[in-house]
Amino acid sequence: MVKFQKQLEGQLVPEWRNAYVNYKQLKKIIGQIREQIVLEQQAGNATHGAQHRLTFSICTTRSRGGNSLVVNHKGQPHDLLGSEAEESYQTELLGPLPWLENEEIFFSRLDSQLNMVNNFYKTKEREFLLRSKQLEVQLETLVEIRGQLAACKIGDQDDSDKEIDIESGENANATNGMKNGSFRVSRSKVGHAQKMLRTAFVEHYKGLTLLQNYSSLNTLAFAKILKKYDKVTGKDVMDTYLRSVETSYFSSSDKVVSLVEKLEALFTKHFSKNNRREALVSLRPSPQCDSKKKTFCLGTYIYLKSQFFIPKQAEWLFFCNP
Repeated sequence: MVKFQKQLEGQLVPEWRNAYVNYKQLKKIIGQIREQIVLEQQAGNATHGAQHRLTFSICTTRSRGGNSLVVNHKGQPHDLLGSEAEESYQTELLGPLPWLENEEIFFSRLDSQLNMVNNFYKTKEREFLLRSKQLEVQLETLVEIRGQLAACKIGDQDDSDKEIDIESGENANATNGMKNGSFRVSRSKVGHAQKMLRTAFVEHYKGLTLLQNYSSLNTLAFAKILKKYDKVTGKDVMDTYLRSVETSYFSSSDKVVSLVEKLEALFTKHFSKNNRREALVSLRPSPQCDSKKKTFCLGTYIYLKSQFFIPKQAEWLFFCNP
């Protein structure tokens, strides 16, 4: 069976490598915890295996006219916040018995990783929201120009390079070649622009799905490392921590899912002649996957489906051949 670390390396986006959970580092700390436990057992300290309680202090800071609002939650999921709000996670370890030094380090690093993933996701989400708006404006411009071009009734194929004057509307103001409230276009130029915009839509869609996959992979990484921690220490903290992961922004925001749905609808209407099946084939190319990768995709889906709610629109991400 292929280890999760190798699968994570194979699935992550190279340009985003440093923004993923550092699974290798956390696994190393768990190894140090294991060594500490063995040493204490050898020293006759058999009480360390007693159960501890784990709760969370979730500090959420929102700037409002210079004022700060700090909300502490213990054992409860935090309120969902907008992508502009600052938030941080801090794990509070409670007794009655002391925790090992490396356990404190582990949860400090885990909190740091969760904060990092959240912040990176918010940044990327804002970038994709802005890009989506830009593409929509460009599409509106293209539709407007195509409509005016069709109204001019340019004839046969031989007229494809024939240029005509198009009146600039509100959306066409950004079009190159504008002159005195109008600009010159031809059928071939508009066709070329349509192909470029179609490619831009496909690439943007690919980026959105990569961000969805980023969220899923990091959620799985937290689950895997916490399961490993519980196994080594004999504690049962996985479910408690994962409840905070599940309600964190990167895991609970549905804005990217909405963008995907909207983009699919626009692409179907304007680039696939209202043929949704054809549109999805264009937007979701089916890469060739080896059997190990297929098993990993299916295993990831089954595990996350059992632990969390997976929107139906995102389910196809877990399969190599949708």
